[in-house]
Amino acid sequence: MPENKKQRVLIIGAGLTGLSLGVQLLTHAAAYYEPVIFEKSPSLEDTTKSGFVINLSPNAIHILRGLNFDLAREGIGMPLNRTVLHHASKPETIIAESGNLFPDPHTLQTVERGPLQLLLLQRYSLLRGEIHYNRDFKSYKTLGDGSAEAMFASGEVVSGEYIIGADGVYSGVRKEVYGKLAGEVGRPSRCPFSTMLPFSLLTPIIALLRPKREVWECSPTHWTALYGITKQLPAQLLTAHGDDGGLGTMHWFLRDVPGAYTTYSLQRGRLFWICYQPSPTSSTGRGKYSEKEALETMKSYDNCLYTASTENCRLPTVNFSEITSRSERFMKVRINHTFFRNISDGNVLLIGDAAHPMNTFHGQGAAMGIEESLVLCNALLRNAWAEDVDVNPDLVGTRYFQNQRMERSEKVTDLGFWFGVAVMGDMWILRKIRDWLIRKVLKKEDHQERTGRAKAGIKKVLQREDEREDIDGEKVENTKKKGGGHWLFDLKVDVHTEDEFWESLKG
Repeated sequence: MPENKKQRVLIIGAGLTGLSLGVQLLTHAAAYYEPVIFEKSPSLEDTTKSGFVINLSPNAIHILRGLNFDLAREGIGMPLNRTVLHHASKPETIIAESGNLFPDPHTLQTVERGPLQLLLLQRYSLLRGEIHYNRDFKSYKTLGDGSAEAMFASGEVVSGEYIIGADGVYSGVRKEVYGKLAGEVGRPSRCPFSTMLPFSLLTPIIALLRPKREVWECSPTHWTALYGITKQLPAQLLTAHGDDGGLGTMHWFLRDVPGAYTTYSLQRGRLFWICYQPSPTSSTGRGKYSEKEALETMKSYDNCLYTASTENCRLPTVNFSEITSRSERFMKVRINHTFFRNISDGNVLLIGDAAHPMNTFHGQGAAMGIEESLVLCNALLRNAWAEDVDVNPDLVGTRYFQNQRMERSEKVTDLGFWFGVAVMGDMWILRKIRDWLIRKVLKKEDHQERTGRAKAGIKKVLQREDEREDIDGEKVENTKKKGGGHWLFDLKVDVHTEDEFWESLKG
């Protein structure tokens, strides 16, 4: 495609998904596409306004490695190699402990969202990507040639071949898509229980009792999360790393009442902490609670017990206030869950949280956005390569993207819901089942055996960097994992080549 015929991709939202897409297009498809990002905020310089911490698992870390990002080396990612589960009533007694969660422990990391967003922005700018701030998206119009115009609150109108809604949970692009597809949209999946007997029989009655919600709106659950990041902590509040290479730990504390609290290691001796609990609607009426409401929730956890102990490292038991009182910042939000079945209107497409707001319990929201940025890049590359050829529309462009992503996205979104059911334990019987399953799944194993296995795994990664290519290099279709491996974590999305594209058409 000649230089002057590059197609413009208008990306609404400069979050992790939007910036990831911009970087992928400029890295792999700059010969065909010109991404332009429009962000509602006045800037992205204040990283504290970009959220708190995310968990990134192998499926996302693999993609970031493909862009030559080393988050641990950048100081924004903490590799995790141990999960410890305690019961809040007696935290020094460990329910279960699991180490060496993945063959390469650096493929599961707690990552600070703001610094990662800034890192992506710096790469996007280095690649001469165009970004506009203070652009509040309002509407769009599809044109006869398949292109579209985006309209902003200022009255500005921008045209492009594609409009990509990467504007998050409360997506304005999604509102417009559903408004223009009125009468042609499927009902979003708001609660997996609603499709199961006998709950499905009660769905019509429950719908009458709940507040009326527009079809494009996401559904808040009754669960909330209070997030916080601490300053550097005293040694007795941190799990000793010993000889495991300085890797981090997740500590989960299960309660006798609905909810849980947890901590995750961060770099520089800090912790990311979360308090999960059911809560009434916020005074603001939106997903975010006021500072006063957040402080009230935090105070309710002051006397909960906490320890950073593991089976091989015994540390004092203290009140959880020893952690929360040392916080640099905190915020309470309501957890959302909705899977939208209609995510496109021609060349207007939703990705990331705009397409499937999911809860935080399984840590896959950001990972899905990073996955989808590369899948969409591949889809647009396929469309460019097939521009002058008669190809099935399902094999290129936005339709290819949807065929590749819808099944996986729904499965991952629903998985998050069931994780939430397990963690929150809203009913006594659910908490008992949860505790029993944890003991079965994360059963205690001999400490020497686990330590030996962890050392062997780390040594293998450090001494055989070529093995990383064996682990990460397998090229697969974007929604199907060939061979063994976990369907969620072991998916490896790679950049397509033109030769691979033509070869795939032969099949």
